[in-house]
Amino acid sequence: MSTPPRRHRLRSRFLRCAVALAGSAACGGEPTAPASSAVALPIPEDPLRAGRSALRVAVVRPWADPLLVEVPARARAGVPIDVAVTTYSGGCVRDDTTVVVPGDRGATVVPYQRVSGSPVCTQELLIRRRIVLVVRHAAGDARVVGVGRETRGGSLMRVARAVRVE
Repeated sequence: MSTPPRRHRLRSRFLRCAVALAGSAACGGEPTAPASSAVALPIPEDPLRAGRSALRVAVVRPWADPLLVEVPARARAGVPIDVAVTTYSGGCVRDDTTVVVPGDRGATVVPYQRVSGSPVCTQELLIRRRIVLVVRHAAGDARVVGVGRETRGGSLMRVARAVRVE
């Protein structure tokens, strides 16, 4: 039985609910190569330490599965669109915040997870669709970039989706 999608409230000092963009939203495209260490994260990751939880970028591609970032191919200027990023967690890993960073040509969506420092964890797999709202006020081509980890502790990955805003 699948879990119904739920909207995640943006809990960051950067954004709340809908994000107004000067550049925009997107669909179509393939994951790029693993992101270099030059990827600037909106919230720095905590170091992993025994007995302490840590905020980490979410796992978005745990196996050879495709990186799932869903964005409509077309949008209307000034009208919010849903952007969904699928994350994988379970056991000692739980969903945390999702941050949207607006840019000149679109937005970057970064889901985070809370990793427990416990030495004992349950063995389960949770697959979640995190949905955030993005608004583009100007017409034109734009893109949404999803950022996540390939595996727990693995390389950062990013995938871009294009959208035509009319």
